[in-house]
Amino acid sequence: MKKKTIKYLLCFIVFFSSLKDIYSQQINPIFSFIEIGGGALIANQNNKDFGNAHFIFNNSPSIYTTEHFGLGFGFSIMTYSLNKRLAELSQGNDIVFNIPIYIHGMYIFPGYKKYYPFIHLKAGYGILSKEVEITESQSQEAREYKYSGGRYLGTSIGVFYNFNSDHKFSISLSCNLMNYHLKINATESIKRDNTAVSINIGWLLN
Repeated sequence: MKKKTIKYLLCFIVFFSSLKDIYSQQINPIFSFIEIGGGALIANQNNKDFGNAHFIFNNSPSIYTTEHFGLGFGFSIMTYSLNKRLAELSQGNDIVFNIPIYIHGMYIFPGYKKYYPFIHLKAGYGILSKEVEITESQSQEAREYKYSGGRYLGTSIGVFYNFNSDHKFSISLSCNLMNYHLKINATESIKRDNTAVSINIGWLLN
């Protein structure tokens, strides 16, 4: 028990000493990073429900733990549509929202002139809730599809353009893996996943 307490105390000391170094360098330790983007889902056998279009909004506030590394909590808003067949059978009730809540870390590499490469990693849980009544055209049988969320992982690589010490513009390529669950008529349960790629533009504000 004492050993664990000592380890936790050492972690806090290292964390706050790094913040002290940042303050001494007159760097604002808190920053906000907002992105919007669009892309497509990668087709595979576990992604049978959604169409290709994929839109995303990220809000990733962070605190610098070193001069180049930030850590924080954030959320995304992602939109999809059901695939063409399900969209027709659901009579237009085809828009799906997924809201991942995540912890994230960003490393900003030393730059050249005003350009700073970065890598951004996220891990969390996607909140997804969607109920759709599907009526088969031939049998006229109604089936209830209920979607719920699951694990979320995301990674981005990109570059910042430094306008000044407080504002950076970004462009990046991201890949997001999202698990979800599908229940049909509250009896059949299926676990599936989506992999999506997108191009994002963003703004970092210190």
